[in-house]
Amino acid sequence: MFRNFLYTFLLIQSIGLKGQKNTYQEVKERFDIMNHNSNLKIEFNDKIYNQINRYVNEGEMQKVAGSFLFYSDLFDRKFSYYKIPTDLKYLAVIESRMNARTISTAGALGVWQIMPQTGDELTTRKDQYINDWNNPVASSDAAARYLRDSYKRFQDWNLTIVSYNCGAGNVNKAIKKANSKNIWATYPYLPSETRDYIIRFYAMKYLLTWGDYHKFYPALLKYIYKDVKVIFYDGQSKIVKDDWYYFLNPHILTDYIPVNAPVMIIPSRY
Repeated sequence: MFRNFLYTFLLIQSIGLKGQKNTYQEVKERFDIMNHNSNLKIEFNDKIYNQINRYVNEGEMQKVAGSFLFYSDLFDRKFSYYKIPTDLKYLAVIESRMNARTISTAGALGVWQIMPQTGDELTTRKDQYINDWNNPVASSDAAARYLRDSYKRFQDWNLTIVSYNCGAGNVNKAIKKANSKNIWATYPYLPSETRDYIIRFYAMKYLLTWGDYHKFYPALLKYIYKDVKVIFYDGQSKIVKDDWYYFLNPHILTDYIPVNAPVMIIPSRY
């Protein structure tokens, strides 16, 4: 599809090749350093190690990582504004593989997989022309506020992470059954999808921090989010509807650009 065209600008030419497997101890040592330098911490184990290796050998993840790095600055700014750890941005990869047009069987939309009820509460516009649930800017803002409020409830970042997947109710049930707020104590009582979710999150966080050691190189795009400008379409400005337009504007639902619609462009291309 159109996104494949964008991945012509690669960090190296080995995209799609299998990465390098590191020993358990090598990965653990780096993981422990990562834990030390972050507010998000979890005890390393076989589950995380095995998931890291699965990601390393999944060629498609290099493209996904490239899209993530494109939006990383946006995520950093939004999360910093709401005073939550910027490392939570890796959740976007787990949620949607950075596909802003994806929709789940439950009806969740966009990069942050905003659920209908959450979207109605946290985003600003949803009509026949614009859907902010698909808008990377608006949905990142909504995700940041949701995570901030979840942390106020649980006072634990790992429980906040899993609550993004399964909801506060399921997390509270797991805490009650475990009689503990420790993530590994609650782990057996979480839904199976959520147990996998926390593993995948930390595996991806590790890989996007230490990927060079595994010969994991994201497929970098030509531009990054800092190159993007948001304009409100006046009905007259010339906007080229090419691959970059569709990549940057998944929230515009119509074939034409509605007047006053927020449109993301890269000024240097005009």
